[in-house]
Amino acid sequence: GLPGQLMPVVIAGSTELENTSALERLGQEPFPSTYPLRVIVSRAVSGRVLAQEGEVPLVVLSRYGQGGVLFLAFDPAAQPLAGWAGMPQMLRELLFQSLPPSLILSDQSQRGDPRGAMLQGGYSSYNAVVNLPALELPSINLLLGRIAGYIVLAGPVNYVVLRRLRRPGLMWVTIPVLVLLFSGSAYFLAVRAKGTDVQGSAVTVIQLADDTSWAQVRRMVGVMTPGRGGYRIVDSGRALAASWDGGGGGFGGGGRSSGDSGVKIRNVEERSELELLRMEQWTMRSHMNYGVQRMEEALSYDLYTDGRRLKGTVTNESPTALKQVLLFTGGPAADFGALGPGETALVDIPLVFPSGGQPGWRGQLGQVGSSSRSDPNERRQQRHIRDLAEEALESFYADSPGRLSHPIVAWTDEIPMGITVNEVEAAGPSLTLFVKPVTPEIQRNFALPGGQLLGRVVNVEGQVSGEGSGEVVLSSGSAITFQFELPLDVREIERAALHVPFAGGSLLTSQRVEVLAYHWEDDAWEPRGLETGFPQTQSLPAGRPSSRYTGGHPQSGQGLAILQQAHHGYGLDQSLIRELFDDGGTTGYVSAAGLVRIKLVIREGVVGTPSLILEGLARE
Repeated sequence: GLPGQLMPVVIAGSTELENTSALERLGQEPFPSTYPLRVIVSRAVSGRVLAQEGEVPLVVLSRYGQGGVLFLAFDPAAQPLAGWAGMPQMLRELLFQSLPPSLILSDQSQRGDPRGAMLQGGYSSYNAVVNLPALELPSINLLLGRIAGYIVLAGPVNYVVLRRLRRPGLMWVTIPVLVLLFSGSAYFLAVRAKGTDVQGSAVTVIQLADDTSWAQVRRMVGVMTPGRGGYRIVDSGRALAASWDGGGGGFGGGGRSSGDSGVKIRNVEERSELELLRMEQWTMRSHMNYGVQRMEEALSYDLYTDGRRLKGTVTNESPTALKQVLLFTGGPAADFGALGPGETALVDIPLVFPSGGQPGWRGQLGQVGSSSRSDPNERRQQRHIRDLAEEALESFYADSPGRLSHPIVAWTDEIPMGITVNEVEAAGPSLTLFVKPVTPEIQRNFALPGGQLLGRVVNVEGQVSGEGSGEVVLSSGSAITFQFELPLDVREIERAALHVPFAGGSLLTSQRVEVLAYHWEDDAWEPRGLETGFPQTQSLPAGRPSSRYTGGHPQSGQGLAILQQAHHGYGLDQSLIRELFDDGGTTGYVSAAGLVRIKLVIREGVVGTPSLILEGLARE
């Protein structure tokens, strides 16, 4: 079986089920009575029980790292399940529960390539690693000065001097000498600027997880060679390497640098070995590593919330000083500044309702890598850090877990590259970005504002195609289903409302939104009303929002765009709030596993990822 830390249950034997109503609800078909169904008897120790018959958990889903483990107490390939008509629907349901939204929504023609995970974020990393001073173009003032100096010396000065010496015939000697002098000085300046040693740079993005020491690591390394010939690079780290062609098609083999230089790659247990062939002088060659590896604890936290404020501590557990640590919660980012090894930052920040629908983290990217220094290299580094952080946050929100979770972003430039070239350790800048999800505990009476508990895509109906990072476009009449995982420490819900950000103003003249809530006991979608028009206010406060709407007339549209958080070019500047349940009527809309499902059918318009507004009580 699986290693113990991956098992979400403790096995305690087996039994035959007399009642299969839980499976029938999953498969939406009556269960055959030809054979008895033998299942494993277990006790759930982690995760959520998605299906249970009596005291026997049948399906348990637990999160581990950036993935999940789905435990089935039965064999889906054996009778009577193998011939059951509800088996396809049950497997479909379990896959939607388990897969990240980016896979559910992916366009296979674009994202089906196995290299897709490595390509994600590759271009920003490449732009950062080529940020070597030796690769910078010379100053335009220096070039113009040298050209002007050559023209003056080779022209008027040379002519006047030879005329005074009465040796104008020597011009055929002086001009070649001046050419050699200027060419030699240019080469000397180039050697001085670019150096005679191998130079390198590295950018590493490390995605940490809550419950495991394994981390997802994406790393780009660039090497500039001072002379022609072959070079052997050894890159430490347990990851797979691939050549990167930053100027063309991504991975090596398709661009000019790939075809001219050539590369041989050998991945072994704890390192990657690359042979660069036929390298030209002062040329840059890049490669990317991608994989999972064990990491020392970098960031730990102890956070709790009542829905109004987030409090607790964040600690740097790594032996390396972090230059900046930020926590994104939908509103203004909390910037804890630099944290040395073992240092702890106190957290006491408000959880705010985002203004309109624009996600707060986009407006706070200017804080990442911020510095008062005016050095051009510092400014370039800050820009690269912001680009990497933006891609990391887009990935985080595109695969929103559907539960209360926030990202911490931290970076440092003190971790060495860890590469050798021809058995000599390469020197150069190194930048490392850490991203870690944060799931606070809920305490006492809580009032969770919108924009905090984001929906997770679990189903699409109709034609769908991926159009970019976190964006999905549905055809007219299609629908999309979001699932929300209530925090495990929630005991009672007093109120739940749906917050849907959308693009208003001049982009649309009307909006027609149909909201349906899933009733788990009745296995039916129930409409929660139809709202047309815009809210009267663009910025809605936390707590019970205004439900007043201006009038509007729906129009039939040909397309619908669902945007995870937001997309460049769309301003999600308004919000729609819809009460989901009647007074005291949450029974049946929240599953035994604490899941809430909402379906949106939008005839026209652009909306962002919905979120739940919650008020209730937490467990002691």
